[in-house]
Amino acid sequence: LVVLLVAQLRAADSSLSVFFGTPVGEAIMWRSGGLVVAAAFALAARFKIEARTHPLFAGVALGAAVAAFAHVEAGHAAAQTTLRWPNVVGQWVHVVAAGVWIGGLAALLMATRGEPDADRARAVKRFSTLAAFTLAIVAVTGILRAFNEIDGWGELFGSGYGRTVIAKVVGIAVLASLGALNRYRSVGAAKKDLSPLRRVGRVEVVVGIVVIALAGLLASISPPVPSDVAAAQVPAVVVTGSDFATSVRTRLKIEPGTAGINSFQAEINDYDSDDPISAR
Repeated sequence: LVVLLVAQLRAADSSLSVFFGTPVGEAIMWRSGGLVVAAAFALAARFKIEARTHPLFAGVALGAAVAAFAHVEAGHAAAQTTLRWPNVVGQWVHVVAAGVWIGGLAALLMATRGEPDADRARAVKRFSTLAAFTLAIVAVTGILRAFNEIDGWGELFGSGYGRTVIAKVVGIAVLASLGALNRYRSVGAAKKDLSPLRRVGRVEVVVGIVVIALAGLLASISPPVPSDVAAAQVPAVVVTGSDFATSVRTRLKIEPGTAGINSFQAEINDYDSDDPISAR
């Protein structure tokens, strides 16, 4: 979150006070708020007896879910002009399910350290069932979101966004294979031997980190422009105006004025003489 804030501040080239007054800055604050809530409940659970921690961990989950929703609401899914809310909710469910799956696996590996026993074996079996459901949710929502952003096989293989989607799908397929290996081999052996679960689980976590990195890369790449929009001769967006005191004229030109990478050229001239003004 801190790295994201620094990157966006540098891109905006603005002060903190101005930045936090923009939708991008507000999204950072909502993310931060969710994480602060999750951290507060986690700290409270740390100092409570085990019998009373369940409501506190529900608070951790709620805070994390709010942070995830704020992240999704500021991303590609929220930029859709049609079916915006179904896309946002679908992407949010995708992110939360991935968090339960990969984060839950990392937590399970930490919780099952030591010698095998009945409690650890029960936890392994219970999580294996949960992981199967979350994997299915990740796969279905991911496919639906990919179809929504990519229009045809050409865009899938011919754009950076599409190729990143392919890499992410391959990563998830590897994770699914490792998960199946754990479910049908390691879970049954967990009562007597936890080493197979730990070996495969560590590899799953590493691959999961790679998949999460690819998901982060997807969030920073513009989806391909639909072919009908790309083919249309869209004029550049030009905006003009002046200050209330009529001391300067401004002209902002945005090319090509469509979804994706654009160039922005701003001109500031004296209102009366129309001479250029040296201004930042």
